[in-house]
Amino acid sequence: MDQKKRLIVSLGLLLALAGCSSAPYASRQSTTSQITDAGVEYGGPLALGAAGFFAGRAMGHSDTAGALGALAGAAAGIGFDVFANAKRKEAYRVGMEDGANMARAEQAIDQWKREAVYNAPRSQVSALQPVYRPVYVHSRSINGVTYPGGYQEVPVYP
Repeated sequence: MDQKKRLIVSLGLLLALAGCSSAPYASRQSTTSQITDAGVEYGGPLALGAAGFFAGRAMGHSDTAGALGALAGAAAGIGFDVFANAKRKEAYRVGMEDGANMARAEQAIDQWKREAVYNAPRSQVSALQPVYRPVYVHSRSINGVTYPGGYQEVPVYP
């Protein structure tokens, strides 16, 4: 029963720590990923602090040396987390800029298609009004009637 309570308390703390992670790049992640990231972010310095305590106590043969080792281990873990979060934040920012640039490029290509390919000026681009453009239609035979090829004005709905 004691082990079950510990597990419930540790999972509750992990969920509480996941709520503390409010980085902008974490807003689009799943809940499981946010909980895992929070566990790594906050659990890493704790684990390094515990390892530092035991290493310091083994080397210094006192609890004071263990406390200094725990402090050094936790500081190393926090320093690594700050470094990793800065890299992740920069990657998120660059990815957002790339996505915005791709969206702008798609809009520019669509506008070019409307203007250059479909011959639709900007003022006439509407989904309700057709724009007429000349199109070459090949000669064809329908029900025994042959229609000559040539240019025809075709309505286009951009």
